[in-house]
Amino acid sequence: MDAQAPPTDHRWAPRPTLVTTIDELDQHARPHHGNTATAREKRQAASALRTQCTLTEVEWLVAHPSPNARELAAQLAPDLATAHLAVVMALLRRLADDENWEVREWAAEGIATALDGFVAETRRFELTKLLGDTNPCILRAGIVASGYLAARLTCEEARPILALLFDHDREPDRYVRKNLFPFAIGSYFVPAHPECAIATVKERLSTADPSQIASWQLILKAKAAQSLPELRVLLDSAKQH
Repeated sequence: MDAQAPPTDHRWAPRPTLVTTIDELDQHARPHHGNTATAREKRQAASALRTQCTLTEVEWLVAHPSPNARELAAQLAPDLATAHLAVVMALLRRLADDENWEVREWAAEGIATALDGFVAETRRFELTKLLGDTNPCILRAGIVASGYLAARLTCEEARPILALLFDHDREPDRYVRKNLFPFAIGSYFVPAHPECAIATVKERLSTADPSQIASWQLILKAKAAQSLPELRVLLDSAKQH
């Protein structure tokens, strides 16, 4: 079935519980938060639907006009990744380019969750595809997902992901750049693996130019990174040279 389109079998219909759940979430939509319900309400709704959710239902949710439905899709799709990784990643990629910013946020989290149970080679392959995309929204989703995912892994497992992120230290798009060092690395990678982050900076300093070092300084905008004196001293020293 085409991951970019809703189900084509006109005999198919979503289960009533699914429709009712979306209606209830829409009733609690907040205009200043992407016209969506609260994160707690959406997580509770996804939890109630999770045990019986099918790929057809997720595809239907992705194509739904309600952002609440599409956010449910971002939460439910990862559960199907073991059996349908290619389709699930295509659906999450579509959600990562959604017009609604809250849907894009949930999509990035969904990507991290979908890849969490796979071996390192699969994680790296899928993240590399996202990080190589020319669409800033897709690239940004890959960056944020990398931060989320790295925080769930061991230091050795997360180290290749940090290398992928540092490879984008010349990224020109502001939307992407502000999510890279302060958020993905500073707020997620650094607190989970401080020694790995410091070691990576040290390794790359010898070949870094001033523009790269300036980008790395953005790591210190994250509170978690500010609490690491060794990292601050390292970056401040690099800037002075």
